[in-house]
Amino acid sequence: MSHTAKLSTALATIALVTMALAGCTATAAPTSADQTPRASTAAAATDTEPTPKATPKDTPTPTPTPTPTATGCPTAKISFPTPDSAELVGDITDTGVREYAVGQPTLNADGQIISYTVQAGDALEAIAARFCIDANSFGTYNKVTYWAMQPGDVLVLRPDPEAAWAPQTLDEAAAVSCKAGYKNGIDMSDSPGRVKGWIADFGARAGANGTVSRNADDEIESYTVAAGDNLTAVADRFCFDTESLAAYNETGPNLTVGDVLVLRPPFED
Repeated sequence: MSHTAKLSTALATIALVTMALAGCTATAAPTSADQTPRASTAAAATDTEPTPKATPKDTPTPTPTPTPTATGCPTAKISFPTPDSAELVGDITDTGVREYAVGQPTLNADGQIISYTVQAGDALEAIAARFCIDANSFGTYNKVTYWAMQPGDVLVLRPDPEAAWAPQTLDEAAAVSCKAGYKNGIDMSDSPGRVKGWIADFGARAGANGTVSRNADDEIESYTVAAGDNLTAVADRFCFDTESLAAYNETGPNLTVGDVLVLRPPFED
């Protein structure tokens, strides 16, 4: 072998040895993406999801104390066996204080409920329901309606069979209406006018001392002015709305003796 050939063979051998040594010291690269470390699924969920909170229990709503009612109580009724008498059928039961019936009943010597004193805000139907009594007969006997009671009125629940009773007269009905604040008037929308309400004479008074005229049916028709009279007092005597009475009679507050004020316009056929 020539000197040149020997040198080439030696160089080739040195190169192969150098390459082998380099391959032994290099760090092997990952062969697959699957070899990349990952965080566990459980750990990821812990880091990203909020911790569930305990659901607070619902606070129970207090149950209100029920108002006593008349349900199931034996209903009593005031009967009118004759035109001038009345009696209780059944018995009175007090089911307890309630809204619109807050007063206390009056008892007789035998402990029986005989009457009730009206309190502010009371209503006829509530009082009747409280004592298990029919509202219509109860109201009829006491000559009141749901809108015409005043604090302090004493309503009979157990009529005295010995006490005479009479149906409500027109004057009594008018007095109840007036006491409740309802004033009479004259509607002039349909000539010659129509009276609105129940006219009653509540008696002569200062400023209303004149004469009252009635028709064949004993209904109040007109009033004749006396000395010292004024329109307001006359209107109060008959529970009239002052402005309505003045407008119909075309008069002012100062009246002239002898003037006739029409209280009930004549009807036209």
